[in-house]
Amino acid sequence: MAATDALPKTLKSITETKLKELSKQQALFESRKSAVYEEAAKQTSLEDKVRVLLEGVTRLKGFPDDGLDTTDKEDDAVLRSGGDRVSARHAYWNIRRDLVQRKFDSSISDAKLKLFEEELRKQLNFISAKHEHALFFNRLVTEWLTNPRNPVPEIAKDNNSDVSYEQLERKEAHEQRTEWERLVFEPRQTDSAAIEGYLTKLFGQSRLSEQALKDLRKRVKLSSKDFLTKDDHFTVDSLKWVIRGVISKDILSPNKVTILREFLVNDEVAQEVADVLNVRMAQLDTWSWSGQPIMVEMRRHLNGKYRAYMDEDILDAIFLHYIGVKWSITFKELFTAIIHSHGWKRQSKNIPKDDLERRKYFLYEEDGENRDNYNIVGERRRAFLETYFMCQLPSDVDSIPVYNEDSQADDQKKSFVDLKHSLLHLVMAEIWLNKALYGEVTVVQSDFRWFGPSLPHTTLLSVLEFFHVPKIWIDFFRRFLDTPLKFVQDGDDGPVRIRKNGVPLSHSISDWLGEVTLFCLDFSVNQNANGLLLYRLHDDFWFWGQEQDCAKAWKSVNEFCDVMGLEINHEKTGAARLYLNKSHKKEFSDDSESDSNVDQRPDSSTVSVTEPASLPRGDIRWGFLKLDESTGRFEVDQSQVDVHIQELRRQLAACKSTFSWVQAWNTYMARFISNNFGKPAFCLGRPHIEMVLSTLKRIERELFAVDGDASPGSAADYLRLAIAKKFNLSELPDGFFYFPEEYGGLALTNPFVSLISMREGIKTTPERILRDAFIAEDKEYAAAKEKYEKQGPNRTSLGLISSATPRSRFSSPGTQFMSRDEYVKHSESTSLYLKRAYQLLLQQPEEVSAAFTPELQNAISKNEAIKSLPVDWYSMSSYSKSIVDLYSSGMINKYGSLAAVEDKTLPLGVVKILKREKHFQKSSDLTGLKYSTRRVLQDFQDDGVRYLELRTTPRESQKYGVSKEQYVTTVLDVIEEFKNDRMSTYLLLSIDRTKSATNALEVVDLAIKYQHRGVVGVELGGDPSKGDVSIFASAFKRARDHGLHITLHFAETAFSACSTELKTLLSFQPERLGHVIHVPDSFKEEIARRKLGLELCLSCNVHAKLIQGGFPDHHFGYWRNQDCPVILCVRLPATY
Repeated sequence: MAATDALPKTLKSITETKLKELSKQQALFESRKSAVYEEAAKQTSLEDKVRVLLEGVTRLKGFPDDGLDTTDKEDDAVLRSGGDRVSARHAYWNIRRDLVQRKFDSSISDAKLKLFEEELRKQLNFISAKHEHALFFNRLVTEWLTNPRNPVPEIAKDNNSDVSYEQLERKEAHEQRTEWERLVFEPRQTDSAAIEGYLTKLFGQSRLSEQALKDLRKRVKLSSKDFLTKDDHFTVDSLKWVIRGVISKDILSPNKVTILREFLVNDEVAQEVADVLNVRMAQLDTWSWSGQPIMVEMRRHLNGKYRAYMDEDILDAIFLHYIGVKWSITFKELFTAIIHSHGWKRQSKNIPKDDLERRKYFLYEEDGENRDNYNIVGERRRAFLETYFMCQLPSDVDSIPVYNEDSQADDQKKSFVDLKHSLLHLVMAEIWLNKALYGEVTVVQSDFRWFGPSLPHTTLLSVLEFFHVPKIWIDFFRRFLDTPLKFVQDGDDGPVRIRKNGVPLSHSISDWLGEVTLFCLDFSVNQNANGLLLYRLHDDFWFWGQEQDCAKAWKSVNEFCDVMGLEINHEKTGAARLYLNKSHKKEFSDDSESDSNVDQRPDSSTVSVTEPASLPRGDIRWGFLKLDESTGRFEVDQSQVDVHIQELRRQLAACKSTFSWVQAWNTYMARFISNNFGKPAFCLGRPHIEMVLSTLKRIERELFAVDGDASPGSAADYLRLAIAKKFNLSELPDGFFYFPEEYGGLALTNPFVSLISMREGIKTTPERILRDAFIAEDKEYAAAKEKYEKQGPNRTSLGLISSATPRSRFSSPGTQFMSRDEYVKHSESTSLYLKRAYQLLLQQPEEVSAAFTPELQNAISKNEAIKSLPVDWYSMSSYSKSIVDLYSSGMINKYGSLAAVEDKTLPLGVVKILKREKHFQKSSDLTGLKYSTRRVLQDFQDDGVRYLELRTTPRESQKYGVSKEQYVTTVLDVIEEFKNDRMSTYLLLSIDRTKSATNALEVVDLAIKYQHRGVVGVELGGDPSKGDVSIFASAFKRARDHGLHITLHFAETAFSACSTELKTLLSFQPERLGHVIHVPDSFKEEIARRKLGLELCLSCNVHAKLIQGGFPDHHFGYWRNQDCPVILCVRLPATY
């Protein structure tokens, strides 16, 4: 029997055994409950009846002493457990006391005793309900195990079609495979000489670009030499990250993945594998695919498209993945160096020297070396490099999203989906900004048709040759591309064919080859379109700006396609020209300012809107959204939604178990469909959220309409009817469907909850954000003008004026202050207020959770008997808080608490295994956090560290229902488990300066709460180019008042080194400062006077280019001679 078949059978056996045991427990409880009722019925007085019920309830709940009035125990058990703490058990203690008081005090009435009797009977009924629910839940798991996978649905015919869904799916699969085979197996040659000529011309447009190319070619040869002379590529440690990367690519069969997992835990076997692979690397020039053909399987994705996946030999998969990653890291570094070189054109033109001199003269501005730290130009360039440029390639092995059996990739590493959402927000923010500043903007979107399968091999190899990749590697990659393939669906007798075009899907070498080729397009657009940036997510690309620049960029795209043998996907290509209408101008401007810069911009009444032939035709689309040129906003394309309603209906109908139905819903509705509406952001505003909410409501209504009845329904309503029909069980509370499995629920995702919470987090509009920035500019202009009129010009700037500029323009008597038009002329390069507005437009709103009420506090307190579940409101995620607020009352009325079961009665281990299987989502990231923390601690201990202060930023994960407090306690749990005499470990909680003041207070409160467990302080970190640190004053005061130590990132970059910020940071009374790079002399003296401790990270500062020069130039040389304690910090491989 195959392992994949044995697992469900084993789990089913476990579940059935537990089901039998639960049935016995239920029968035993019911007999004991009946005995209690019978004994109570025999009593002649109301007091005795209540006493019997009380003793029966406490006995059956497992704490019999709570109901007994005895004197033969040393202390009261309830009070020993914490008399000052609110506890549901105290109710029984109070009833016992009242029964005693009743003997002497006639004010304890019969009515009061009848209420006690009613409550105690309810408690017994609650236990019965929990037993019944535990049995029901186990039956649901058994049903899931019986039908673990969803077969292709056998649905008859659609009402509007003559063929069944199954026939349509087969037809679609056949058509896509036929096209794939045509592209991959029919030879297509491109002209290598033409490609070389094209690239030579492209990189030869200036001496600067020629030099950039020479530098790249030189470093390619050096990298190849280093690669080929290294003799220990594979070790047990390196093999593990490579294997995890292979598994994350999701290309191998389940059986091969099982073998790879064994390599991860068996170091002896791993060493043998490493030795074999090192021999294979030494014989690189003779490597080829094994004699057997590589099996190919067509897999259908949620979007309906089919993709061809190869299932190669395990050792080949490891070997090839390693090579692809290493070359990816090398070329990303080389291409990034080109962007930093003078051969790469800046998108924003430099401010003319004459204008700079006038700004110095009138505005007292200093030299603009660090100007980009304060403006949109610098922010745009930073975001492009960090987020979008060559995003398909890793920067180092630690930045590769890899498989981990217990966790997903770190939250800070953006997934491809996150990048797509970020790009949507960027496009929308740029639309608002450009319309406000210039009155118009052009946006172009496109991608390549069948990019991966259609890439001509001559194109790929010609590009590598142009960049002087050595011949040994060219030959190797040619052999990699010429793969012998055979389709699994064709059986043993199927034909074996050699790949002639394209690259294997989901391989690191394929990613690298595609990105190296597409960088040539990035460079072409930049050189030919006045520095325009091409925002690419692999082969899906966007650009925007002035119409003339976009037309040049589109011309470059077409030239690139012609020479490289690629084809534009016209179905996903479009352009839009957007204008600021007169009716919208007032939304950006202050009516009191008649000379507002916005009022000077053109609008659609004065600008021609005819479609130029030099731009593509088609709509701009993102997911299920379409850009409306008349409003400048993205709107939901309801026709696309209709298609996916049909697909979701088909997916749900295919499910043979309740849990698989829930998994299909959560995967398709809560993730795939919801993600295609775009995550909320300030640039999209509240109207976007409300539009999505309305569409989700329509989807549910149409999915669950019965016999044409369009009355509103929900997923929970549908499941309630299905369960009643299948299990003859009714009156299930709503909370059962939405609460997590640990509570006895189905964990059905409610897609409305998070959207409502984020809607509450948006209290402004994009128009107002920009208007506030313009108003701030107006005030700054007025202040500068007033200063000029009172103090006169900056006469020190006259010495800097070039001889070509007449001094009379500046210094003649009565020279008027610059006009407002001149003041805002270069606002993208000069305005800090616009940069802040731009950053705010790109932000996603924080979720505003349901408010905590006495009723909710009471509901949570009833859950304390289940030790494995959190009972603290503040430890819950925002989503969980809303779910409890919405559905807690029904659970309490049915089961007496939030949980529908008693502790340890559910097969949760089986559920987790099933969800971790390939056809379900992987388990919660708390286990991954434990793994990461253990690894960090082990690495430091192995390096001989004796005292360690671990720093981490508490994170909340809505996806996994993890709160900040759970994050912190998980880290502390691991630290306590790891305690030993060799290393003492303490924890610092980090406040992210890009977050809100409320978030900072939450972190401080967590630090205070867990001081007794080893949290010794708080620090301030995060992106130094973002955030206003003054908002954290109250948080650090609170930390200081509670005895927490304080350390701060200080003057890490020029942007975070302004006097106002540094004064604010020192007012927090820190004991240690980190980095202290760009510190003015006056602040150096103050730091030395206070004798503050300094944390200097030489390797980080040098390698991250935070300082000019190398280690000899580091400011450690200055501080070592000052009267301050200095700590030298290092960044280890286990950076946390």
